[in-house]
Amino acid sequence: FANGELSLATTNPDPDQLSAADLALLQRFAEVFDGGYARFLIFQRLERDRAAEQVRNRVSSMEHAGDLDGVVLQLRDALAALGIGFDDCGLQLMSQEGAAGESIAVRADSDEVIHTQVENWAGPVSAAWEKQEPVYRPDLEKEDRFGEADLLTSGIRSVVDVPFRYGTLALSSRQDKAFWPTDIETLQEFATAISGAY
Repeated sequence: FANGELSLATTNPDPDQLSAADLALLQRFAEVFDGGYARFLIFQRLERDRAAEQVRNRVSSMEHAGDLDGVVLQLRDALAALGIGFDDCGLQLMSQEGAAGESIAVRADSDEVIHTQVENWAGPVSAAWEKQEPVYRPDLEKEDRFGEADLLTSGIRSVVDVPFRYGTLALSSRQDKAFWPTDIETLQEFATAISGAY
């Protein structure tokens, strides 16, 4: 069917064990599943759109820089509601000059928003921002392109930075290969929502 296949396994070595009627029934199951899966994808898309709209609204309602804490908490809640697993999420904000900035982050299991001043965004944040493309590091233990081994000491294995107009939206996880391409697409939608409303 359009998004995959329906498989049937057996230990019976007889190649003629399935009749034409059996195969027709399996084909019908595949068609029914295909229709159901297509509806699932539509609902999934609507959920992503609604979550991005909530983030956009939160950014639009900002009155001062301190309101970014609420944006980060909204991001965390939206990502969790969509079933995207992560340990930390946040915004990596770049200064006008582009080198320094601030990290505003929250853990998945906490309401404490952590602000960290950054003197130099060299590495994945600046790479993502300059190229305007996501920079995904699926397993820091196996490949550490940007010298982020210090994250390993806190158990972080995978990190992704997705650029927006003023920096990157970042997610990290203690699990290797934690983020799927669809997760990164969702982050790109959120980054677009933040850029458009910031």
